[in-house]
Amino acid sequence: MTRKEILQLLEVYFAALKAGRAEDLPFTHDITFEGPMVGIVHGETEVRKIVAEVSGSFQNMELRILGHVIDEHEVCTRAELTLPGGKVVALLDYFRFRDGKISHIQPYFDPRPMEEIWGSFQK
Repeated sequence: MTRKEILQLLEVYFAALKAGRAEDLPFTHDITFEGPMVGIVHGETEVRKIVAEVSGSFQNMELRILGHVIDEHEVCTRAELTLPGGKVVALLDYFRFRDGKISHIQPYFDPRPMEEIWGSFQK
């Protein structure tokens, strides 16, 4: 994928998150999601369920993309998430891409402020 194609795909990804439309996300069938609050999740159906729950909560928060570091088929995206009470949480999302789709997502953030909103995701 070209840099431009990756940036377009990321734009689709973050727009779908903000809109609460996980069904619009371009995932490979064997995608993996590895997060601090859910562990490792395998497969498009299961990952889409997690992302749908997370994206539903974005309606009450502000997500601001700060930039991307792109290395061939891998990307790190820096972002800030402003919670309903005003607290800002720093995020780093690591992505891998294959065949024009997202094949791996691994968010990094301090989960403590998120427990109030996403506590249901903890194992």
